Amino acid sequence: MAQIEAIKIRYCFTLSNRDTDVLDVHLDPETLVGTYQPSEEPPYWTELGFHQCPHCPFTPETHPHC
Repeated sequence: MAQIEAIKIRYCFTLSNRDTDVLDVHLDPETLVGTYQPSEEPPYWTELGFHQCPHCPFTPETHPHC
């Protein structure tokens, strides 16, 4: 039986200072659980203190990054 390939989503961000960044997300096709683990420190714009969504239930103390 052939293995189903991961679902791949690419986000391209352009910030107000014109910096750009790309984030690739890989999801297990059966569970939709993320399978990708970044090998480096997340970019600064993923910090909750940078721009936390109004409905976000997390706190920077428990989840420093989005």
